[in-house]
Amino acid sequence: MAKNTLILFIALVFTCVKAFGTEDTNHPIEAKTFYVDNTTQNLKMSKASSSAYTVKSIIENCFDESNIGKEAWLMTADGETQLAVTLSYPEGDTRHKITSQEVSFYFYNGSNIFTDNNKELITDIEHVVGSYATDNTTNTATVTLTAPKYYFYTTNAYYQYYVVIKAHFENGGSASVAKSIGISRPGVIILHGLNDSSATFQPMKKYLENSGQFISSQIFTVDYSGTNTSSFDDNTNKYEVVKRGLKKLSNSLLRVGIASTKYDMVGHSMGGILERLYNQEIDNKHTNKLITLNTPHFGAPLGNIAPTLFAKVNKLAEDYKNKEKLGKILNAIKTGVDKAFNPYDGRQAVADLAIGSNAIKKLNSHNISNLNGIPIFAVVTYLDAIGNNDYFYSDPSKFSDGAVFLIDHIFYKGNPKDRKWYNYLLDDVWGDGVVSVTSQRGGLSDLYCSMFCDSFFAIHLFTPRWNVVQNEIRLLLLSEPDENIFCMTGFGTQTKTRSSEFAISEAQDEDIASKYITELAEPKSSSYIHLNMSSVPNEDYTHTANISTSDDMLTTAVFATLSDNKMIADYDKDIMNFNLEGYEGEVTFYAIGRTNYNALVIDSVKVNLKETNGIKNVFGNKIKVSAKNGEVKVAGASENYHIQICDVWGRVLLSQKCNGNNTYTHSGKKALLFVTISQNGKQQTYKLITN
Repeated sequence: MAKNTLILFIALVFTCVKAFGTEDTNHPIEAKTFYVDNTTQNLKMSKASSSAYTVKSIIENCFDESNIGKEAWLMTADGETQLAVTLSYPEGDTRHKITSQEVSFYFYNGSNIFTDNNKELITDIEHVVGSYATDNTTNTATVTLTAPKYYFYTTNAYYQYYVVIKAHFENGGSASVAKSIGISRPGVIILHGLNDSSATFQPMKKYLENSGQFISSQIFTVDYSGTNTSSFDDNTNKYEVVKRGLKKLSNSLLRVGIASTKYDMVGHSMGGILERLYNQEIDNKHTNKLITLNTPHFGAPLGNIAPTLFAKVNKLAEDYKNKEKLGKILNAIKTGVDKAFNPYDGRQAVADLAIGSNAIKKLNSHNISNLNGIPIFAVVTYLDAIGNNDYFYSDPSKFSDGAVFLIDHIFYKGNPKDRKWYNYLLDDVWGDGVVSVTSQRGGLSDLYCSMFCDSFFAIHLFTPRWNVVQNEIRLLLLSEPDENIFCMTGFGTQTKTRSSEFAISEAQDEDIASKYITELAEPKSSSYIHLNMSSVPNEDYTHTANISTSDDMLTTAVFATLSDNKMIADYDKDIMNFNLEGYEGEVTFYAIGRTNYNALVIDSVKVNLKETNGIKNVFGNKIKVSAKNGEVKVAGASENYHIQICDVWGRVLLSQKCNGNNTYTHSGKKALLFVTISQNGKQQTYKLITN
């Protein structure tokens, strides 16, 4: 991120400037105001609230016009926000009739700016202060301040300086007031995606706050979970998700004294689309930066697959409703899909996400020129290799995620065992398991994208919690919003040239429809699936499912609905382990198998959930792994284990049998490590943040 010498110098100066007053994590503290009156022989020092004069800083321009005229003492660095600082005297005060004024600006942190020579005159007004204009009447002297365009890279969430107004009077003499003014980073609005909530971004919000470069009031995580399955258009225009979020962010800033006009926008998945649409269709004058994360700018196959499967499952459920067992399980699946992905029942967002949908076409054609001049950037993740599905147990998942994979798995024409669960929507296409790399890039060149790969955290749902992504977002928020880092000409279209390494051919609706079976055969008397459930004490999981099937079984699945938005499932194993800790009552587990001639067989078991006898590691002993100062330490493992250490890019840093002291030196830098311990035919991978 190239910066000229002047900017680097300013950054160093700002870093060295101490915060005036006492700063806490939520509320900037304004430094005291100084006043000196030279109209008499004796200097008179008084407080800003003295009846002899008043000094106030009033909002002149901001995002929410209803806040104009209110007091504030800080401005966000956006080149638009304005404060009017006014020194005024009572009407009829003949001693203080103002004829002219002088203005100067200082860095100062002391007890008396007018008698202390230890103050620093600010000469680079443009970058530190912004711009200003003066005006005076016989009893007022006003300086209207416009915030600087950029907040240069510093270690603080805001900085303060003094504006000094020196008023000259008709009868001779003068008086000066020094008023503290603060410059804040632009506020950040963060938007989650489909079937999600603001809870997803709480770790990122905490990460930004802990960096010391943001305070809580500067970050607002919007929660629109109540409408996030509604159409793009409804969320943009009817529910005004972004507009209302910006108003809340504006008020959050003002509560701590910060006036604001333009904001940084961060949107994950569908959240990035809604922020785009706000700028394209509603208002493009109040965005400082637009950063998208895993956003399907060109659509995502989930939008094509979910409605297709919804229609197929509904048809099959109707066709086989008179078949006692088959009708029962098809109806159970139908109910689950209906809750999550019925595009005809107020959940239009799923259909809007489809590749080639009218909503995606509109996103990439309607008012796209309104993005010109707005700094934009795309953060992209893609999966490298996860290997296989060899995990020890299944946890509950959101119905919206689990139901689609369950149905896709059962009705996929090919052999479902050949498909990777984490990337089944994209098959062999590079992506995060939900959105392709090409779609995430949104037509931007390599210069305006950052791409990160991983075997776990790069999964679409996990990226907001990934420390690598969190740090990238932080650095982008700290960067100047100019063409050296951000694209200033909007997103591209699918017709633009793509990077050959990540080029893909997006599926069309008819291609997707052809991937799934449309007719079910009658099961033969020799075809069967049997399910047995048992509770398991003293393990990381609470229940085990044992499956036995006929030899003609192509694929199997065991699942249960736990609530309106939670389910649990596993696939294609003779023994499946489930963690139901925290759930109570009676739960029905279904086992479903599809034969190699496309017949479905089922079995079901009711389970009464009870307390288990505690939790322990599947290895029998509790293994603890820690990383610090280039070393990994292992405790609690057997004397005969193998350790492998990989970095975030999947590169093997160390692979060996255990040594005597269980301490291993590696060459990785301070970042994320994956440590795999193998013993007794089992293995466990630990994800560690190195110190």
